[in-house]
Amino acid sequence: MRHNSLPLFESCRQMLDQSDSLLGSLADLRLQVTVIHNPISGWRNYRKLRRFVETAMLRGLTVIVRTTRHAGEAEAIAADVASDGWTEVVVVAGGDGTINEVINGLASRLLKLVAVRACS
Repeated sequence: MRHNSLPLFESCRQMLDQSDSLLGSLADLRLQVTVIHNPISGWRNYRKLRRFVETAMLRGLTVIVRTTRHAGEAEAIAADVASDGWTEVVVVAGGDGTINEVINGLASRLLKLVAVRACS
């Protein structure tokens, strides 16, 4: 599998504004996407996350959303995702701490990563 670098968006608005073209390119590749969502540090407005997931699914992507409930859980979810044999792209919806946890959890496998920082 070819690995491309994907963007780090500075805001939820920027990500949503550009998500159609990003999702279109991912859909063309028929990639499986897992969203790791931290509702405390980012994406407090669940409608934004739902809109992103709905758009991704309309574009033909298969998306699973996994939501953290406590500190450190994003790393455990990412480690699980890294070994599930299904996920090809990870979208992190959270703050800097969540992004760091996910990167640490994915250390065992090279996956495409889309980080969306502090989308409150």
